[in-house]
Order: sequence, then structure tokens, then C-alpha cells
Amino acid sequence: MFPVISLTQVLFIYININDEDNGRILEFFGLKKEECPAVRLIRLEEDMTKFKPETSDLSAAALKSFVTDVVEGKMKVRGASVENFYHKLFRYEPLGE
Repeated sequence: MFPVISLTQVLFIYININDEDNGRILEFFGLKKEECPAVRLIRLEEDMTKFKPETSDLSAAALKSFVTDVVEGKMKVRGASVENFYHKLFRYEPLGE
């Protein structure tokens, strides 16, 4: 039995991978076009933690299990850090000391 997850806890989005303008969005989620369809979850807190399911199964049961594990704190963090993404996106160069 899965717990009830509030609609305020998780927002699902669809990204059209055939639109070239969405390349940066895929990069943000740590995905490549050839890996799609795929699922990623980002917890929008102070550190924006990324989660990747341990399986590529996109069934309703697998997605529900993945989301439940993330919400309940049972899922390990996987994937590139958000900080690394922003450094690449904005060509971040640390200032000299």
C-alpha cells in the first residue's frame, strides 16, 4: 500500500526532446536525448537534490514506488549536482583570491 502523496509535493513535467531548444533542460536533468523516455526527480530545497530511479521501468507502479521512496527519504541521491550544471550553463569561473 502506497501513502497518499499531495499534489503540492511533486510536479510532473513533460519535455519534448525533439525540440532543440530543450537541450539545456535535458542537461539540467542529467539526461541525453537517446536515454529518453526517462524519469528524474529534483527536490526543490536549498540544495536542489537530484534523484534517478534505479530502473528504467516507466509503469505506473514503478513511478509510484520511486516517488514514494523519494518523498519518504528512502531514495539515494544519484546524478550530477545542480551546482555543476549552473557552472557549465553560465560558464562560471571562480574569482582569483
